[in-house]
Order: sequence, then structure tokens, then C-alpha cells
Amino acid sequence: MSEKHCSNTNPRSKGCIRTSKRLVAVAAVFACILVFASPVRLSAFVTELRIGLAQLYSQCEEITVNNKSLSVGYCVNGVYTEEAVISSPDGFKFTPATGFFCVCNSEFTAYADAKREADRIRSNGTDAYPCAIHKGTWLIYVGGGTREGAEAARNIAVTASGLGFDTLTGDNGNRVLVKGTDTVLMFDAGVTGIYPQLVPLQEGSGIPNIDLGSRKYRGRMEIGRFGRPGVSAVNIVELEQYLYGVVSCEMPGFWPAEALKAQAVCARSYALSRLEEAGAYSLLSPYQMDDTTNYQVYGGYGLENDASVFAVQSTRGLTVKKNGKTIAAFFFSTSGGATENVMDVWGFDASYLHSVPDIYETEPEALPWVMTMTKTRIKALLNGSGIYIGDVKEVYPTSISATGRINRLTVTGTQGNIVLGTDRIRNILGLPSTKFTVVAPGDIPDTVSVKSNEGQTTLRISESYVLTGSGSIGQMPDAQQYIVLSADNLKNFCKDAPAAGSYTFAGMGWGHGVGLSQSGAKGMANAGYNYRQIIEYYYTGCKVQ
Repeated sequence: MSEKHCSNTNPRSKGCIRTSKRLVAVAAVFACILVFASPVRLSAFVTELRIGLAQLYSQCEEITVNNKSLSVGYCVNGVYTEEAVISSPDGFKFTPATGFFCVCNSEFTAYADAKREADRIRSNGTDAYPCAIHKGTWLIYVGGGTREGAEAARNIAVTASGLGFDTLTGDNGNRVLVKGTDTVLMFDAGVTGIYPQLVPLQEGSGIPNIDLGSRKYRGRMEIGRFGRPGVSAVNIVELEQYLYGVVSCEMPGFWPAEALKAQAVCARSYALSRLEEAGAYSLLSPYQMDDTTNYQVYGGYGLENDASVFAVQSTRGLTVKKNGKTIAAFFFSTSGGATENVMDVWGFDASYLHSVPDIYETEPEALPWVMTMTKTRIKALLNGSGIYIGDVKEVYPTSISATGRINRLTVTGTQGNIVLGTDRIRNILGLPSTKFTVVAPGDIPDTVSVKSNEGQTTLRISESYVLTGSGSIGQMPDAQQYIVLSADNLKNFCKDAPAAGSYTFAGMGWGHGVGLSQSGAKGMANAGYNYRQIIEYYYTGCKVQ
């Protein structure tokens, strides 16, 4: 990068202007550095995460920040430097800045200088915006509409300011317009590949946070377009503070403290393992994880509770390790009797992610479930995922794991067949888990074979009698399905078959089934186990360190 053409290095200095013609030339080089840089392995001392807020703040027409005052600056090499403080009694609205702009060919080292010139131009009847480009670099953009309108704005701007505006540029997918009550400015990450970040300033008592309306967040925030049409938010937050907002969303705060601690350690382990994989980020890949079940559910500061904060703080720095290395500590809601081998779910092996009986999952967070779908509905779900096999003829499992989960489900149609793997079974058909039985019209699903001294016979569970825990004998209660407990698993039997043209999916559990069962962890905690024992049971051969 070439040197600044200004001896004054104070970013708040007055009247310091430097040429910006080099910015167009270096933009392509800088972008290439971001895209082609080797992935960076973060050291143990780096604890900040970039979390995409995909639940509520992804590809929006507008994002509102309710804070009255914000620090705007850049974080370079882990160091945040403030560029400006912006204020607005009614908060700020962030929207895509599309259309054509003419750009000043001189740059400013301070927001105040760029704002003063932009205000002078605006007072002459055309839109003008101080625009943040990089640390210590501000430009003035005019226009924002058609090409012709931008050229007309340039003529007014040249006359009003005496500055040159000889760059006409269309939408680059990275410009954001920021509007407050009496404040207007722009961010353009398309020049040097980096967005400014927002830092909340103290407003009253409590912990400073970025208030996005429906949610509040600790740390810093980037609101950008990242090469796309709408605006999206990325929360830059310290690891332990991130975990406050994960544990509270992944596990109810009234659950046993030892289960919450186990959740905190697992969430920390998963986040750190994800950092190892994610490496460097760029404008088109601006975060390491999002806030959904694709990674870990994260609700930010506004959804924290005292129990989640205590669980994180009391296990600070601890992770699940195998042979000294932090593992990808996958977890899920409810197993339905036994966890699953990772090989049967995602096709790779990890010695610490093998199936274990979930014998303490006595009060499952997700109860057994039954879903019936017509063939027409199944066809529509397949079509919605880009799978076209004509009218559905038959649905049946072609591979069942040792724990009873279906890891291959075949759907035949009039124009072809499709085999759905574990994730696609849940995502396309909307089924809570893959531990289910498929019941077709005409099936008699609730039957079992019984051996006695008189031979073997087949009985319907619904027509049988049951011995209760109190010793009384009664008829089997009426239910959609019956659950049978074995030594190391649960098995289900659906009572009724569906009508013609439909299939019933009767199952147990919720989630992928790999790693720690949250319901099982709750049961173990209630039984007196501590968080270390819980974790070391679900992750074979691992230690909490």
C-alpha cells in the first residue's frame, strides 16, 4: 500500500485531505488478498467470534439500531480503532445503497471533515454522503439514483465544494446507507474489502449492547451487504459472552445446574472446533457460524439468564478433549433411547462419537411423535427441494442403523426414484429425527411376536394387557404409538395404519442423534451425576480439561 499524502496522522485532525485515486487501483489487489489468503488458524488467545445473525437479520430491506449513540470504527489485526461517534435520538436505519454514485477524487482522514464538505454540498440541493472506506479514510459520494442523476449531482457538488468528482460507479453490492434523525452517511466495503464496526456507547446503567429491536447483543456489530441485495448483521463477540447467549437458548434455565454446565462446555468446544475449520473470512463469507441450529442457537444479550451465565462462568476455559485436542462436541435435544454413531449420520468416523444407551432420558424434552402425510404432500416437499420424480408410488427404508434410525429412505415415483440420506430426511420431509418407522396403508403396525412354552404367537399391543409399576393389571391405554423399553434402547409401535394414499411416520427423539443428548444430560444431572461425568459418558474416551 502506498504512503499517505499527509503528515498529520491524527484521524480527528481538521482539514487533512489526501488523494484517493490510488484506492481504485488497490481495491482489486486487497480483495484478492482477502479471497486467496491461506486460512488462518486462530491461536488459543483469540477468543472473538464472528456470528451471522441469520435468524432475524439476514438479507433485510432495513435493519434498525435503536442505540442513540454509536462508535464507528475499524478492527484491524484484532485492534479496534474509533473513526467517529454518531448520534441520533431516534436511532439509525441501515439500508442498501444502490444506484449510481459519483465519488470525490480526494479523501479525508476524519469523518468530521468529510461530513462538513458533504453538508455543504447537500445545502446546495443534492444528496451527498460522507462515506467510510477504511481506517483513517473517508470519501464523499453524491447521487444514488440513475446514471444521469448521479452526473447531475456531480456538477452541483463540484460547484459547491470545488472538489473533483470524476468517478462514476454503479451498485457494487457492498454499500450501506445509514440514516439517523440528523445524521446521514455511507459505508462502502467494496473498495478495500472491510466494513466498519459499530460499538455501543454507555446509555444509562447496565451492560452496553447493540439494540436491534427484537434482539440485543454484546460486543460489536457489522451491518453490511456482503455482496448481496439486502443488509445483514454480523455480531463480533468474545467467546465466553457468546456462550451466555447460546446456553440460554439451547437449554432451559430451570434445568439442573450440572446439565447447564455440561451444555456450556460442549458449546465452547464446538465453537472452538468450528474456528479451527472456518479460518479466514471475506466479504462473501463474513462469519464463522450463524445463530441457528446449523451451528448453535444464539440469542444474544437479550436472551441471557442468570443460570446460563453461571454455567459458562463456572466452567470458563474448559473443553471436551480427546488426546489433548478439543473435539467437535455435537449435541442435540432428545435421542429416543440411544445416541447414534456419527458414521451412520454423516458418513465419517470419530472414535468419541459412537452410540451409547441413553438410559437417563426419562423425561424427554421432545415426546414421541406421529406425522401422517399424503403422497401429494410428499411430492410437494420433494419438488420444493428441487427433486422431481413424478407422483409418489412408494416410501420405504433401505438402510436402518443398529439404534433403529433410518439413514436411507427410498421414495419411488412415476418418473424416477430418490434415496434420501439422514439430513435430507429431516430437512426435506420436516421430520424431527430419523428414528421412526414407516407405516403404509394396510399395515398392522402394533404387533409383536411372543414366545412361550406353548410356542410362538403374534399379538397386537393395543389388544394386550399391561402390568403397571404398582402391580395392577389393566388394558393397554389408547395411544397413537406404544414405546417398549429394552436394556439399551427404546422401540416404538404405531397403533393405526394410515388411509389409502398416505404414509405415517411414527418416531421418537429430536435432532441428529450424535453426541450429547440434552434430555439425557438433564436426566443424569437429576440422578446425581456432575457435568464432567455427563460429558465423559456421551463422548467416548474424552476428558473435560
